[in-house]
Amino acid sequence: MVDRTELLESTLDALSEGLVLIDQEGRIALWNRAAETITGYSAAETVGRRAPEMLEALVVGGLQQWIHQTNTQLSTQRGMVVQIRHKLNQGVPVFARTLVLRDAMDERIG
Repeated sequence: MVDRTELLESTLDALSEGLVLIDQEGRIALWNRAAETITGYSAAETVGRRAPEMLEALVVGGLQQWIHQTNTQLSTQRGMVVQIRHKLNQGVPVFARTLVLRDAMDERIG
């Protein structure tokens, strides 16, 4: 029988959109295959690293500016187009958005 966590990870890994899950301590918990393709960084290079440091290195123009803009937008999409720096140093435009994950008790889990 397949573990529920393994099933969820496999499902998220199969998405065509890049997905990065950050835990409550601010560390990258999941970096799916699409995120690997978009950024050039493998999950092995990113999982466990502090997310702000990793994402600051990726976002051209600074992560804080993007966070500020997405937090102040009234849109339910809460996202915007940002330029990221691929591992090979190429600029790549991506639509990035943030989303808070909560459990059944409405506690923040990521």
